[in-house]
Amino acid sequence: SEYGTDAFFKEFELINSVILPLVIFDFIDRKPIMVIGFEEVPGIDSLIDSGMEVVLLDGLSDLLLVEKLMPLFD
Repeated sequence: SEYGTDAFFKEFELINSVILPLVIFDFIDRKPIMVIGFEEVPGIDSLIDSGMEVVLLDGLSDLLLVEKLMPLFD
C-alpha cells in the first residue's frame, strides 16, 4: 500500500498488533540465551528445561524494571 493511504494505515495497525517473543542471541557462543515475551510465551516449559532464561513482561515499561535485563543496557 502507498504511504499515507487508509490501506497503508490498516496494514500498519495489523502488523503492529502482533506481539511475538523476542529472542536474545549470544553471537560469541552462537546460541539463544534469553526469551523476552509479553504475558505468555508458547512452549515456555521447554525453553526453561533447555536452560534458556525466560522473562515475561506486563508492558514495555517493564523492560527498564526487570533486573535480569539490566546487562542488556550496559
